[in-house]
Amino acid sequence: MNTFVLNSKLDKMNLRLITFFILFSSCNFYASQNTYEVERCVYTNDLEQYHFIRDYENVFSESFKDDLDSILKNYYEKTNRKVIVATLVKNEILNENNFNEIALDYANYSDSDENGLVIVFCKQLRMIRICTGKVTETILTDDICNRILTETIIPLFKQDDYKSGIINGINEFFNQWH
Repeated sequence: MNTFVLNSKLDKMNLRLITFFILFSSCNFYASQNTYEVERCVYTNDLEQYHFIRDYENVFSESFKDDLDSILKNYYEKTNRKVIVATLVKNEILNENNFNEIALDYANYSDSDENGLVIVFCKQLRMIRICTGKVTETILTDDICNRILTETIIPLFKQDDYKSGIINGINEFFNQWH
């Protein structure tokens, strides 16, 4: 067994700092592990072929996802504005009580940036959230996003026309985002 003797206040201070660092690192590791587990449970599908649409709930057809991903990719290449559409699956983790929190976490977790927009919804929960980056929110304000949601996207979603709701909503965001 190795033992050591603390000879000075400096040694005791260093030991406290090292102990604090180890404890702090352990807490961060534990927190990141929990976050990862939540993300892993919610986002299980392998959607590598798409960059701008993540349809975990399988709401859209493959041809629609191809078309939408191409539209969003072209828009990003022309404007440097990233739009991501994600559908999340209701499960033991994602429910009506924490949808907004998880949608926001997803937006932060996704590869959107400060000049981006993330549309996250869950068909099963009948919930949707628009998340904007810091630069984007100066143009697409909460009022504008809310108007597009209530006047364009949600009426079509209520008719189970998710495809038109997303396309018309994105077109309206594009029109407002100049």
